[in-house]
Amino acid sequence: ALGSLASCSTNIGLPRAAEAYLLASRAADGDDRLDLERLAAEHFLRSGRIDDGMRVARRVATALGADLDASHGRVLGKITLERVRNRWRGLTIARARAPSEARRADACLSLSSGLTMLDAVRAAWFTSRAVRHALDGGNPSQAARAIGYDAALLASRGAGQERRVHDALAQARAFAAQARDREAPALVELATGVVALLAGDYRAARVRCDQAS
Repeated sequence: ALGSLASCSTNIGLPRAAEAYLLASRAADGDDRLDLERLAAEHFLRSGRIDDGMRVARRVATALGADLDASHGRVLGKITLERVRNRWRGLTIARARAPSEARRADACLSLSSGLTMLDAVRAAWFTSRAVRHALDGGNPSQAARAIGYDAALLASRGAGQERRVHDALAQARAFAAQARDREAPALVELATGVVALLAGDYRAARVRCDQAS
């Protein structure tokens, strides 16, 4: 079902794609259901159907062992814990692929993408989790995407994050260079453009975003 719906958002638009993913999820179970629900949540949220998106996002978060309704204070604590864990673990990618970890990373990235414009704190929580799952999943393309997203959200915190953002983007580029697709380098360029925009360097932001496209 997921493969046949892969181009849904391009062909019929975000809201109808979300409905299609959600409908397909009702006939699926296990990992396939998680994949379809996380795509439905992401598309609903990005299209502005917030109530529908949050309803599905809560189910996805529950499947990940996360409480989407936790207070901001608790979520900030969880972000700190995840980032400490990631620094302690290091940004070394697993040698063997782990599909279950990769699926969890995809789910976290979908929630982060959908929540970014609504709740940057919760988006950062799921992005920091995505970094861990992507590295454990052993997929360089996915790791590049997760670390690039995390760098952009770090940059949104303002001054004092420059070194960490720089190091994260460098690592994301290294993983993108290992990936066997064009999407990973483009996503890292886009993240770099967002970082430049947040720093007020509009010319660099435009150049990076043009390169991403």
